[in-house]
Amino acid sequence: YVDLTGGQARSLLCVPLVYEGRILGALTLEKTEPDGYSESDAAFITQLANQAAVAVVNAELYADMSASRDRLAAVLNSVQEGILMVDRSGRILLANRQASRFTGLPLDELEGARFDGLPEAVLHRLGCSAEEARGWSAALERGEAPEILRQTVDAGRVEGAAGPEVMLERSILPVWARSGRPSGWMVVLRDVTEEFEIARARELLTATLVHDLRSPLSAVLGALEMMS
Repeated sequence: YVDLTGGQARSLLCVPLVYEGRILGALTLEKTEPDGYSESDAAFITQLANQAAVAVVNAELYADMSASRDRLAAVLNSVQEGILMVDRSGRILLANRQASRFTGLPLDELEGARFDGLPEAVLHRLGCSAEEARGWSAALERGEAPEILRQTVDAGRVEGAAGPEVMLERSILPVWARSGRPSGWMVVLRDVTEEFEIARARELLTATLVHDLRSPLSAVLGALEMMS
């Protein structure tokens, strides 16, 4: 017992905060006169205690969810791929820094926005249209998961950014709930600019070698034909 009135209390009403058999704390009231609380007072305070217990549990759950979200965000921000998590209704729940860099939009403009409501230039960088995005959301509403869609997109340059044009490999992956139904989809963006440049350089080198070899071979074949 903690004396909060300096010894002046003559009545005390203490009601535990209980949620699913777990005691979370207590709600304590004190008065200076004896017999200060009636049965109706106890019933009313018990109702308040029950509501307070639910509020405490919700606060704990929110804190746990916030901590889990922070840990997930830290993991997502440590990878090189851009990631967008989209729910069944087509709203972006989570995005990492790489997705912000690839799309050219700040995180606070990505998270909470509708995927099909993104600017046309951003959707172009993601290799889709607003109609396609709405089609994916409609399929999820019907309980159908979109097929794994992989596409290489010439994303150009992000407005205001320096450097060469960016080539992105965009993948659309379904996210499954515990019930076995699709609960959303994930957009994964991988920067394949270097790979694309290497492949293009290889093709150019091959074409150059073929052209350079073709000229002397043509001369040799021409000489052989004249000799024959």
